[in-house]
Amino acid sequence: MKFSESICSFSFHSALDPRNRQVSCFLGIAGYVLTMVPGICIASATDSVFPDRGGLAVSREGAVVYVRSTLSRLEDVVIPLHIGPANGQVIFGETFLVSAETPMDVSRMAEGKWAFHAAFDDATPWNLNGTYIGANHGASDLIQATSPAHGLREGDLGSVWKDDAGISFYLLEIKDGNIVHLLSENSGTFPRWKFTRSIAGKVLTDETTGRILPVQAGDLVQLTPACRIRSQQFLADGRPLEDGVSTPCRNFEVVEEYDIIAPDSVLEAVKAAPGRKINFVAGELDAVLNNRIVYRFQPGGACEILHRATALRDVDLGYMGFIQATPLHAGEASRLLSYIPKTLPFAAGGRDYDFRGLQNLSERPAEPLIFSFERGNIADVADLPDRFIQILQEGEKQVGFAMGYSLFRGTTKPAVRAAKTGSPLFIHTTRKTYPAAVDGKAGTVTAGDDFECLAYRQYFDPRSHPEATCLYGHMQDGDYILYADFHRPVEKTVLPFPRELCGKKFEVIEQSDSIEIQIGGEVPAEGVEVAVRGERGSVLLRIRREP
Repeated sequence: MKFSESICSFSFHSALDPRNRQVSCFLGIAGYVLTMVPGICIASATDSVFPDRGGLAVSREGAVVYVRSTLSRLEDVVIPLHIGPANGQVIFGETFLVSAETPMDVSRMAEGKWAFHAAFDDATPWNLNGTYIGANHGASDLIQATSPAHGLREGDLGSVWKDDAGISFYLLEIKDGNIVHLLSENSGTFPRWKFTRSIAGKVLTDETTGRILPVQAGDLVQLTPACRIRSQQFLADGRPLEDGVSTPCRNFEVVEEYDIIAPDSVLEAVKAAPGRKINFVAGELDAVLNNRIVYRFQPGGACEILHRATALRDVDLGYMGFIQATPLHAGEASRLLSYIPKTLPFAAGGRDYDFRGLQNLSERPAEPLIFSFERGNIADVADLPDRFIQILQEGEKQVGFAMGYSLFRGTTKPAVRAAKTGSPLFIHTTRKTYPAAVDGKAGTVTAGDDFECLAYRQYFDPRSHPEATCLYGHMQDGDYILYADFHRPVEKTVLPFPRELCGKKFEVIEQSDSIEIQIGGEVPAEGVEVAVRGERGSVLLRIRREP
């Protein structure tokens, strides 16, 4: 990756290629004047917001893949990818910032990193048939029974035990000498399942031998693994990623496919093979849904996520978000701000909230914050909130994170999503954000139904533009999309694009009433001029791919 300014001969090379680093110091006002030694180069706003669009550096070290790109002139963002311990699918890790001077070396990056986003649970499960399932989750129907010195052995797997209510439970796993896992008889009617989630009484009785199993506690746990991984590819510019090598690339893709196993199919397999351990994701087991996910990482901390899914059975759909995000967090002194366009002020748990502005979310809400038209906190039932932004501040350190849905493709086109989603978002008391792309409003899901969702995640530097609250952009379905949000009046400012897009045609997709902007045309070299006639405003611009 390389930054260069045509009016000067000196060039800056990112730490993503640390052997080429030539800059010894920076002076001036970040974002507008960049003074380099030797020589002087005046950088435009385009260069400050989109410094160094050259590419990514990716390295696989053991089971972890590190994706690094430039966030600002002084810092790079590193997004680790892991394999989920429960289901084996790809998950995000703990995202962190490092100095741009830090080499692409795992141990060196660990020395000076600022970790701010523990995103291990951001892979998104389905909510169907009354449980979360897929991604990191299995059906929450398994009972973990505590029975000290139970004496059960592998030959007892599949044995049937009745509780005081006459419900049969099957022994699925022996965790240790004191804990076993049990799954009740399936009382659902195919293709749906239904399990009993509690044990009546304090003992279980073996249906065959009459043995008694004392039960001190019975807690619900998840039935995992629940994902049958069909394929996982890690591709740097279309080529498989090598181990232990820092690979520069323009694009990095993770391509994954897996089936979500139906838990009643697991039970039937246990019944058919008493006394034997069962592979819960074996190839012959029935699946309820097939997921095909492509994560496309881009420069500037961006990741486009294309999710396709096919229902393999009829299911009762609770909801599916396709994206979700844990809160940014760096330490007890950090301050978290949240911004969600297209919402309205409301009260919950004895507090007032207004996510149109920068809502302070440093403290956990007293109750989940549910957004719906009925609750009066979304502005337009036909145009649901589709962007979810966080800004973290800790002393002089700041970082932003945005995630959102495509407005042009798949189930999140505004009219399609509005027809299929009753509650577009909730924020849990943990401050984790759960958008919904589709929920029970969509009606019955039948075998063969297909879903497609295009979404994104992106980190950004909140200080990159002097007047905008957040300004970020990325490629989306082959087009370049720029998002800009303001929380102050602005007489005149410029929205920059990456330099390579200057001169191309742009169009305004969305703008608030307070935004004044030329409608379409070519992107000037200095950027697109806007004004904000109010206390807040937002605008979304698009450069279409060339025919």
